Amino acid sequence: MKQELISWLTPHLRSLPAEAKALCLNLYEGEEDGEYDAQLVACATYDREDPDWACPDNELYTTGEELFGFTAEDWEAALDLMLETLGEAVAEGILPEAIEYVAAGFVDGDLEEVFCRE
Repeated sequence: MKQELISWLTPHLRSLPAEAKALCLNLYEGEEDGEYDAQLVACATYDREDPDWACPDNELYTTGEELFGFTAEDWEAALDLMLETLGEAVAEGILPEAIEYVAAGFVDGDLEEVFCRE
């Protein structure tokens, strides 16, 4: 799944505005059991203490309806899989230099930190 995620992310990462400092992968449950989707959001700022930093009011860029689909046993497994896969992708150096922070989480839940340049 890592290569598929990197392939999906790469054109979006190249399209980010220069002001983008933080990325979030918003996770959603799909239409069928075991199906999940991820949406990339970029923001100019982030707050590790405020889980709403990646809300629509702060978005500089979003993949909108162009989602990354994947499967998992349940929502907890989906979150774990995305955190692990995204962490591996970040470790491979896919992030633009300006990105300082990356998180992921379900839109109705808490965000989990994946990367912090601090």
